[in-house]
Amino acid sequence: MSIASTVCGLWNNFMGWANSPLEWERLLAGAGVLIVPVIVLMLIFAIADG
Repeated sequence: MSIASTVCGLWNNFMGWANSPLEWERLLAGAGVLIVPVIVLMLIFAIADG
């Protein structure tokens, strides 16, 4: 049951974030959430290629 409660909590937090008004802090946080995984994947691929 802990997985279900975790998913529900994440969903509720995401919906609260999505319904909040547009502000610079929100836009920067969203950009950071998208940019960080892309950088990590690029580093992994660069190391894997040698």
